[in-house]
Amino acid sequence: MKSVVYETLRTLRVGAYFPLGWSLQKLQTRVASPSQKSMLHKKPLILVHGAFHNRSAFFELQQKLFQKGFSQVQGLELLTTVYSVDSLAEKLKDDVRTLVARNESLCEDPRAQLVAHSLGGIIVRRALQDPNFVHHVCRVIFLGTPHQGLKRIPWSFPSIRSLHAESQLLKSLREDPLAPGLSFWNLRGGLDVVTPLSSTFLPNVFNRTYRSVGHAGLLSSQEVLSDVVEILESPVYDPL
Repeated sequence: MKSVVYETLRTLRVGAYFPLGWSLQKLQTRVASPSQKSMLHKKPLILVHGAFHNRSAFFELQQKLFQKGFSQVQGLELLTTVYSVDSLAEKLKDDVRTLVARNESLCEDPRAQLVAHSLGGIIVRRALQDPNFVHHVCRVIFLGTPHQGLKRIPWSFPSIRSLHAESQLLKSLREDPLAPGLSFWNLRGGLDVVTPLSSTFLPNVFNRTYRSVGHAGLLSSQEVLSDVVEILESPVYDPL
């Protein structure tokens, strides 16, 4: 009951930011040297929100990132109720390429790190199916992403319909191997009723379940946010 109350409060807190914009495992990260951490703070970092939200979904994470010294953080603004996943993936690719090009002189490895929540993770995976785009990205952190699809879709928007487990997009993503050479992390909420555990498991990558966290909690739980920052501050490598 206590966990449900906490998650309800997290949901209200994350929702309040909207007007500001338009398996248990121990976390296994390497400790970066001061010089490595400094370079990681300069790498492009793209935050990809989910359905019915905007860039303010990551308000609390952005505050943590700025406090830690990350200087190249960009939240996307995606009209998820208007455009299809394919169209949104094209926008993501354009924005990532632009930010990477802008940062080429700031760090030796300007490839972007991506943090994606819910539908945002599916948009990222769709973009990574483009072999001409993959080399712009080095690491992806998924938060509550329905990799296996959902059995029921209560809304008829094009991007939401694509989340059905039997959609062509989800079938394609399940059949295609993840892009090689990238580091993938999959964080899930045990109390998530929007994208339940049965839909968020991603094979062959690091999966961590936060038993007392729900869908919105993945954007506001201090434990989750601290882990996301720890991952982003660790040298890029395959965690498995």
